[in-house]
Amino acid sequence: MSFLNEVKEMAAQSNNSNKFKLIEDKLSPKDFNEFLATLDDRAISCAVIAKVLKVRGILISENSLRLYRRSRDSK
Repeated sequence: MSFLNEVKEMAAQSNNSNKFKLIEDKLSPKDFNEFLATLDDRAISCAVIAKVLKVRGILISENSLRLYRRSRDSK
């Protein structure tokens, strides 16, 4: 697939789903499951989750985490 086609394909996908696919790819399955459980735990702020991910080399905004948390709530 050409670079341009890859860019077009990625642009067509949801930006948030791309971010969370990246997180899933970078974390071990166990850590990703713990990440999801942490998102479901309202006692832990998105700011803290974003900081932990940043330490692991994954940059994501608190707002993106909040949006993802809300989307998980609606399922």
